[in-house]
Amino acid sequence: MFLTVLSFSFSSHLEGNVWSRASEIQPDTATANANLRQAQSWTDSMFESMTADQRLGQLFMVRAKSDNDAAQNTEVERLIRTFHIGSLCFFKGTPEQQAALTNHYQELSAVPLLVSQDAEWGLAMRLQESVMAFPKQLMLGAIQDNALIYEMGKEIARQCRRIGVQVNFAPVLDINSNPKNPIIGERSFGEDRFNVAAKSYAYMLGLQDGDVMACAKHFPGHGDTEVDSHKDLPVINHSREEIEETDLFPFKVLTQHGVQSVMVAHLSLPALDATPNQPTTLSRNVVTDLLQTQMQFKGLIFTDAMEMRGISKYHKNGDAEVKALQAGNDVLVLPNSVDAAFKSIKYSLANGTLDSSEVNRSIKKILLAKYYLGLNRYTPVSLSDIRSDINSNGAAALKRRLTEKALTLVRNTDQLVPQKRTSDNATAYASVAIGSPTTTVFQQTLSSIAPIAHFQINKWIPTDSGAQLLRQLKEKSVVFVSLHGLNSKPDQNFGLTEKTISFIRSLQAQNKIILTIFGNPYCLRSLDDVRNVLEAYNDDETTQQLAAQGLFAQFAFSGKLPISASQNATLHVGETTTNSTMLTYGTPESVGMSTEKLERVGDVMQEAIRAGATPGGVVLVAKDGKIVFHKAFGKQTYDADARSVEKDDVYDLASVTKVAASTISVMKLYEEGKLDLHQVVGNYLADTKGTNKENIVIEEMMAHHAGLQPWIPFYQKTLDSRAFPLTQYYQSQETSDYSVPVTEKIFMKNTLIDTVWRAIYDSEMRRVKAYKYSDLGFYLIGKIVADVSKEPLSDFAAEHFYTPM
Repeated sequence: MFLTVLSFSFSSHLEGNVWSRASEIQPDTATANANLRQAQSWTDSMFESMTADQRLGQLFMVRAKSDNDAAQNTEVERLIRTFHIGSLCFFKGTPEQQAALTNHYQELSAVPLLVSQDAEWGLAMRLQESVMAFPKQLMLGAIQDNALIYEMGKEIARQCRRIGVQVNFAPVLDINSNPKNPIIGERSFGEDRFNVAAKSYAYMLGLQDGDVMACAKHFPGHGDTEVDSHKDLPVINHSREEIEETDLFPFKVLTQHGVQSVMVAHLSLPALDATPNQPTTLSRNVVTDLLQTQMQFKGLIFTDAMEMRGISKYHKNGDAEVKALQAGNDVLVLPNSVDAAFKSIKYSLANGTLDSSEVNRSIKKILLAKYYLGLNRYTPVSLSDIRSDINSNGAAALKRRLTEKALTLVRNTDQLVPQKRTSDNATAYASVAIGSPTTTVFQQTLSSIAPIAHFQINKWIPTDSGAQLLRQLKEKSVVFVSLHGLNSKPDQNFGLTEKTISFIRSLQAQNKIILTIFGNPYCLRSLDDVRNVLEAYNDDETTQQLAAQGLFAQFAFSGKLPISASQNATLHVGETTTNSTMLTYGTPESVGMSTEKLERVGDVMQEAIRAGATPGGVVLVAKDGKIVFHKAFGKQTYDADARSVEKDDVYDLASVTKVAASTISVMKLYEEGKLDLHQVVGNYLADTKGTNKENIVIEEMMAHHAGLQPWIPFYQKTLDSRAFPLTQYYQSQETSDYSVPVTEKIFMKNTLIDTVWRAIYDSEMRRVKAYKYSDLGFYLIGKIVADVSKEPLSDFAAEHFYTPM
């Protein structure tokens, strides 16, 4: 049943070896066994070479920060030197500082450190102002293509590895079944256990295929709580059957399919362990009997942060860490006091209350994990170009694809979505951004598509301001309403005010509206009567741009709600729309192109301007319906004081036939071996024999390096002194002698064609072959195509290119 949820499949990990990559097929048993023996040999060798204190130090993971906290840095150094701690968990800072500190700490440690980070939506979860953030898991829960989640996992792994992180405490496997949950919420894939399991599997697989350890958290399920375990111990009174059927389901799937680690939460689950104030972290019933014995999990087991009040409120420093090891955990994450914990563990080992064989087993598991994560051959992190490497164009393109596929059209009662672009009715549309003091990216993007009047108002909407705005909007056909500045706090109704709700209802009573919610989908429970709603989940620039584009069918909406928000916004609700034929904007990487390579177009344009080939111009590149490059260069004319070119300048497009007919036709004949670009014109056009055009090389002529004159003003000899057409050359009616169309009502005398050709053949050549744009060469090309193909250029191009298209 689980497999039917996945949109892709991968092979399972090597049975019995949780450290192998989950999607890897070992070539043969002998090789697999040899690899395992090598790993165990390194582990045993390291273990035997370590002192007793060095071994115990492996059990500890401590906090590290890269935000120039000198006191914290000094404390980490002390813990490495004094207690030989085995792991670090990085929090706020910058990627450059974190990489440098990682190198420094690794140099101090005799045994390579295991470096971890909470990077659920990428490194930005901790390095908030330095790197790009991917969508949070609740938004990802709306996506129908789980292969995208795998791609994200693999990209986040790449970014983690780039700064020296081997463990990502993700994905979150909690079933978000309680809207009042203060700590999980947007961190969960939603309330459908199958969707949570499928997406968690895809994310886990991407991380581990990227050589980063994934961590299934928060075991055995933190979804149905109303207490934050950072502040107190949550109690979940589910029955054993409910826990097995719902909360444990994603954990069962991932532990059966190769997840390399699990994090145990601080929860009280009387159905699993009825000991008063006993967090699951300290429960042998949960960590050993359930996770390791019943579920047969063999990987690393991390505690949640030991400093959290869910555990520290009821258990003393040192005692808690001993109990966590007795329960069966391997790594003690963020103890309140390493000094106290280290002392208590040594004392408990000495008096026999802590089983040394189990502790040694955990130490060897940690060392084995380090081997498989490559720390046996550790090399320092490169400190050059870190930020640009992380914030790559490929990562940005992936974020856009994820966002596009997550946007959810919850209701479209009036069939207002998609809207059709209009350019002739500036009074048709208006937009109102609630919660933003300035014009939003959403509004700016709407304006790039259609003429729209924009308004902003705060979410506490004063009565007078609201009434005035309603009057201003009364005559608008469609009003785009957007909600901004929302939050993730259930006790604040996610930032949605009663004034905002009232205003939206009043506006809908007089106008057709489309509401876009740039925030938590639980806001929908207060907006059940809004007829047309787009849930956008997030308020960043990428999401705002794509939401506006989707409303005008620049891509199709396909997201489905990952939670039940209300009676009219239930689980899996989401309407699917269709694309329009209108071009939209995207990144080069989103269509398989390279930003770096496209930037070279600018170099070509600048060179053309320097060479005098053009005073300026606009370049637009579009592929697969997306504009991926659009820039203006140079000036409008060659005059020194001419205006700079703008992207929306209107041009008289001339010489289109040179590319759209002549060049592609020559390419076709060249491909078929019927035309040699290195031959001279005289080999193909007998009329040029004996003229100065006979020995022109075709390749040079097409590149405007043949020395031809730029053009010949033939028309001047066919006009009178007032620049009117002379009647001996032109007539208004087509006849047998005047059959060459100039316009719909002007026809040229047939014999002038021969006169034009003679003028071309007799024209002087320039003394040098330097680049000079010329029309004359392409007249000759058209004649060559006709002579070689035995049909006019127009017929040849139509037959081979335009009719098939």
